[in-house]
Amino acid sequence: MCGKKDEVSVHYKNVEQLRNYLESEVVKIPGIEVHGTGQKRLPNTTNLRIEGCDGETMLMNLDLEGFSVSTGAACSSGSNEPSPVLRAMGWSRLEAQNSLRISLGWENTKEEVDFFLETLNKVTQRVRLLSKADEQ
Repeated sequence: MCGKKDEVSVHYKNVEQLRNYLESEVVKIPGIEVHGTGQKRLPNTTNLRIEGCDGETMLMNLDLEGFSVSTGAACSSGSNEPSPVLRAMGWSRLEAQNSLRISLGWENTKEEVDFFLETLNKVTQRVRLLSKADEQ
């Protein structure tokens, strides 16, 4: 049994380091903010607010690029409402709607995170341009 516990601890630490790397890099994309930084939370999950980008639009665009993300908590899957957790944290309805939940697995690599960051930056720019065109 001890071997399994040690293995889980190693995976836990590795995925937490990968999540921390993702968070340190994603904030370099203008208008992206990480929710819950510095708080006690799961090691494999992060939540981002992407200014000027509707979460559902981002979800669909990232899905087309081969990435699975979510707009809410895992327990509210399938709901069109913004995350009740983000709302309880004081975020406005719009801020919560402009958020994505990203989950990492034990087998994810830094190279995969880098590719996700590159794709997220590209998709964010595209969605913002389309949003601005819709406003005109």
